[in-house]
Amino acid sequence: MGSFGFLKRLSMPDNFPMWFGVGAGITGLFLLLDSGWYWYWQLLLIVSVIFIGPIIVQLFNSLSNGADNVLTVYPGKQHIGQNITLEKEIKGGAGETVLQGETWAVQGDDLNAGTRVKIVAVKKNILYVVSTMKAFDEEVETPPVT
Repeated sequence: MGSFGFLKRLSMPDNFPMWFGVGAGITGLFLLLDSGWYWYWQLLLIVSVIFIGPIIVQLFNSLSNGADNVLTVYPGKQHIGQNITLEKEIKGGAGETVLQGETWAVQGDDLNAGTRVKIVAVKKNILYVVSTMKAFDEEVETPPVT
């Protein structure tokens, strides 16, 4: 469900009893600060939280939905451009590595374990890598010979 799944559950319409409890809790906190509130102000605060709380959470969900989709729709995107050390060799163009506790399939040129590589693309949970020396060679422009 993602990192914002808890907020999505909060905004569901079937959570009326939970919002009633949240409203009563907020009212109780206000009563600790000032015990002179009349009952109708307390009731108004509880009803306001019951109806406005899910709307505010839903608004926050819509604003934060983009941040949730970055990692769920395109997993591994945050690793592009990162330099890593291969833990296992790439043989026949395929291998695997562990990155932040997750095992990833790796594709690229045949390289030995311990080689520094740069992640250049991610597709369907496969990291496409090139040797950092090769990546360096491609970035450096050679001056024209005159």
